[in-house]
Amino acid sequence: MPEWKQEIRRRLVNLKLDPTREAAIVEEMEQHLADYYAELLAAGATEVEAYQQSLAELQSSEVLWRDLRHSERQPHSETLVPGSTRRRNVIANLWQDVRFGCRMLVKQPGFTLIAVITLALGIGANTAIFSVIYAVLLRPSPYPAAERLVLLTTTGTHADLPTYVSYPDYVDLRDRTHSFDDTACFIDDVFNVTGVEPAVAVDGRRVNWNFFEILGVKPQVGRLFAPSDDQAGAVPTATISDSFWHEEFGGDAAVIGKTISLDGSSFTVIGVLPPGFELQRHDDVFVPLGLWFVPGHNLLKRDNESSHVLARLKAGVTLTQARADLSAVAAQLEHEYPQTNRGRSAGAERLSDLLVKDVRPVLLVLLTAVGCVLLIACVNVTNLMLVRAGGRETELSVRLALGARTGRIIQQMLTESMLIASLGGIAGLLLGAWCIRSLSKLIPGTLVRLDQVALNIPVLLFA
Repeated sequence: MPEWKQEIRRRLVNLKLDPTREAAIVEEMEQHLADYYAELLAAGATEVEAYQQSLAELQSSEVLWRDLRHSERQPHSETLVPGSTRRRNVIANLWQDVRFGCRMLVKQPGFTLIAVITLALGIGANTAIFSVIYAVLLRPSPYPAAERLVLLTTTGTHADLPTYVSYPDYVDLRDRTHSFDDTACFIDDVFNVTGVEPAVAVDGRRVNWNFFEILGVKPQVGRLFAPSDDQAGAVPTATISDSFWHEEFGGDAAVIGKTISLDGSSFTVIGVLPPGFELQRHDDVFVPLGLWFVPGHNLLKRDNESSHVLARLKAGVTLTQARADLSAVAAQLEHEYPQTNRGRSAGAERLSDLLVKDVRPVLLVLLTAVGCVLLIACVNVTNLMLVRAGGRETELSVRLALGARTGRIIQQMLTESMLIASLGGIAGLLLGAWCIRSLSKLIPGTLVRLDQVALNIPVLLFA
């Protein structure tokens, strides 16, 4: 049997075919020539005559063109042949699909615009809401060992405000419980600040000296309170927030030692808190709580004066154990002060849970709502794509009749869909960024850490 492969390759060399495609053509032509050679021998031709007539068959341009066209219609093998440029062909095909897809979208601007806007609305709304949810509910707490931070609670004089604790209760709970490494009292306040231009009213707090120590906060400039600052008769000192430092003092490190007037009293600035620090709300000024202890007339020891109590659980102590400890102390106080509301129903709640308790249901409802909006947007775009595909039935039929493979047509359709999805995603991110700025005006700052709501990497991956 003559060897046909070498002869076939010699005639194909000028075509510079892809190795995989050339190998398929050679196999096809070899089989054809072998069958033709066998038929000639069976018809009575000699081997020399059969060989010469087979070569003449190979030289026929009509036969060669027919087999080349037949080979083009066959699915390409996925097996890589050494020296193959298959990967470059895939990239070239993808680039061709992208360019063709762009031309098709430009030819139908109405369809493209509607599809992109529909997706952008759904993606933008979801991106904005998820950015808030990530900052408030999912982002790790900035405080070390945040799972051990709790707020003590009682229900007594201020039954409508269960996280408030009367100062006498705080003292007893601090001294009699054994579940906490440390406790600190703090009271919300508003200060009229003079000594800056213009004079302003700012939110602030009166805190025990160890308030920042329990939270694990370090100053970025100066120092925080010491025990000597937190007592009656001490030199009045204050720490200020990073935003207040930049707004009123231009971020000047020389602010340490300067004096500001709070409600008509002079306080010396001793430290600046790190950027983004806040607890339940944004506060600009903190002063020592002990300055308000006045011998003979201690306002803080009146039963109707209420405060928050921050505590850190001892290592290994669970919240359930701490609550049992607090309940035991509360029972003692009720027994010792039967004529008052002292210590009624003392308990503890994790700080992280209380910070998002009010806003969590609202945010989850919003996320569900915008999720439905995105689902509706996707369904609408799908319907548009199906209608568009129906209008291209003739085009697809012609491409199939000309020899296009079904896989290539599917790849082209998917490429066009990805182009629309990409455009909708980019527009959605831009819309989401605008929505985030709008949300900052609608969501109360006491509920959400708005300065931490941004388009960060987790939000981008979600989008």
